[in-house]
Amino acid sequence: REAGEETAVSRAATTIEAETPSEPTPDAQLLLDLPTPLPAATSSPTPTSSPTPTPFVVEQGLIGRSVRGQPINTTRIGDGDRVVLFIGGFHAGYAPGTVVLAEQAIDYFSNRPEELPSNVTLYIISNANPDSPPAAGEFAGRLNANSVDLNRNWDCDWQEDASFGGRIYSGIGGPEPFSEPESQILREFEAVVTALLTL
Repeated sequence: REAGEETAVSRAATTIEAETPSEPTPDAQLLLDLPTPLPAATSSPTPTSSPTPTPFVVEQGLIGRSVRGQPINTTRIGDGDRVVLFIGGFHAGYAPGTVVLAEQAIDYFSNRPEELPSNVTLYIISNANPDSPPAAGEFAGRLNANSVDLNRNWDCDWQEDASFGGRIYSGIGGPEPFSEPESQILREFEAVVTALLTL
């Protein structure tokens, strides 16, 4: 081959070199400057629905009436196997705070069912002696409308003339054990609750 003779290969190489730009075209440079695309976000899994909780039981009912016919009510909260009985107002006039505490307990547990263990049924009698006169800290506030101290009307060591504060008071135990409608109501309701415990 003579000097200066071009071969097809050398011509093609020259052509490719001439046609290949030394710098990227504007469009190519734009593509180079684009940020690397982020991977597509995966959709969050659809949360599974929780099972519908068992309705929380709150019931109120009349269990009897006092000497003067005032209602004695109970509130049932929860539906567990373990039964708890809370009695307020045994001497409502003497210690009115016990009535307030019982009413607050009803409000608290009725509105915060998660605070009551699921295995508990709570019965609350807020005022077991609604006839007692408002006499906070005074002996008169302990008595029902028949002037009987309900604590001394039960059949445990019953005495008609019973003592309080180191003094004997005539007739405050009642004519016989459970002579008063209030103590009868509590005895009968306690028997019902006790029966529930043995089921």
